[in-house]
Amino acid sequence: MSIRIHKLAEELGEALIATGRHAEAVAAYDDLLTRGGASTTVHFNRGVAHHHLGGCAASVEDYRRSAASAGAPREAFTAG
Repeated sequence: MSIRIHKLAEELGEALIATGRHAEAVAAYDDLLTRGGASTTVHFNRGVAHHHLGGCAASVEDYRRSAASAGAPREAFTAG
């Protein structure tokens, strides 16, 4: 996937979140991840969309993946 297409796909997800279309945003980010577009931003934004849909477990997992891809140790974002 080209950098330009990846960026456009991220922007689509962000626009869907901004307009309250959270389920569509999750689907857009799922598609991006399936195509190898994983990034800190993609996981974080999908977590935001999941949060708006009431998916606490899914949003926490996305936030964890986002933090891990940014280099944070798992202990830094695990309650306990």
